[in-house]
Amino acid sequence: MEKEKVFDRVQQEAREQWYVSELSRSTQRLQQDNVLKPMAKFLYRMEKEMRPGEETSHLHSLLRASSMRGTEVRFHMRLGPEEAKHEVPYPALRWRWKTVTSYAWKQEAHINELELNALVVMFRHRGRYSAKFHTRWLHVLDSMVSRGALAKGRSSSSRLNKALQKHAAASLAQNSYLFPLWTISQWNFSDKASRRHG
Repeated sequence: MEKEKVFDRVQQEAREQWYVSELSRSTQRLQQDNVLKPMAKFLYRMEKEMRPGEETSHLHSLLRASSMRGTEVRFHMRLGPEEAKHEVPYPALRWRWKTVTSYAWKQEAHINELELNALVVMFRHRGRYSAKFHTRWLHVLDSMVSRGALAKGRSSSSRLNKALQKHAAASLAQNSYLFPLWTISQWNFSDKASRRHG
């Protein structure tokens, strides 16, 4: 029993160190020394709750964690009572992903615009299957700008607004509601498929 505890502790420390390494290659905000280790522990605990066979329960818990406005899902960590909250990226790498659609862009655009347009394409793909209508679903993305625009339903950018209008139309037509969920770029597996056509 003692050996198992030691093994679990070593395994936990190794996994937390891996998270520190991943986060240190992410946004500057997450690279602060006082943030890295506590966030690695937070992510380890979250990952432990993502068990194979219990995906539905996990997804329901994510929806319960949606913001007060009910427009997005965010995870926050506070280092101390006087400290500011830090947003925690969702450990999307924990799931097994597969490519559903992959295509080349016909014209260049800003990455945030492309990310929202990719979402519109995904909505259209879902529109082929009536079983996906009348649902709430989560969409993982690595742009805080796109996530914020989706949560608000608008943007100061006219280009992003054009994509958001298409998203709103598809959402109404399918009677489905999207909750954006932010992760860091290296955990966004859709990036790999999009770079096939680079």
